[in-house]
Amino acid sequence: MRQFDFDVVVIGGGSAGYATARTVTAAGKRTAVIEGGQALGGLCILRGCM
Repeated sequence: MRQFDFDVVVIGGGSAGYATARTVTAAGKRTAVIEGGQALGGLCILRGCM
C-alpha cells in the first residue's frame, strides 16, 4: 500500500475547504484535499448560501 505524508488533510472541496487548503498551502504546509465529487467548488454558490 502506498503511504502519503501530509501536514493537513482537508475533507471537502467546497468553498470553505478550498479556502482552507489555499491558506495552509500558502503557509508552507503539505496539503491534501479529499473531495467526493468530480470537481472542486461545491454547491454552496448554486444554493445561495454564500
